[in-house]
Amino acid sequence: MRLVQVVCGWLLLTLSLYVFFLGWQDFTGESARMSRYMGERLGISRPFWSQPGVSEMAGGSTGALVGLVLMVSGLVPPRR
Repeated sequence: MRLVQVVCGWLLLTLSLYVFFLGWQDFTGESARMSRYMGERLGISRPFWSQPGVSEMAGGSTGALVGLVLMVSGLVPPRR
């Protein structure tokens, strides 16, 4: 059972970090930078959460934290 927990935690951690870095690429990409630049020039402000890639980074970091906790809790021996 603990092996399944560690493997599931590792998979969740890996996939969540992948989603996080996809969001990071969106956030730092050329189209996102151009969009922010044009918004500043036109005086249009967008909330931080509506920026490209931010929701992916938030979900990826949350999933990575859950995967890490799941994996570590499977590695720690149970109390008696």
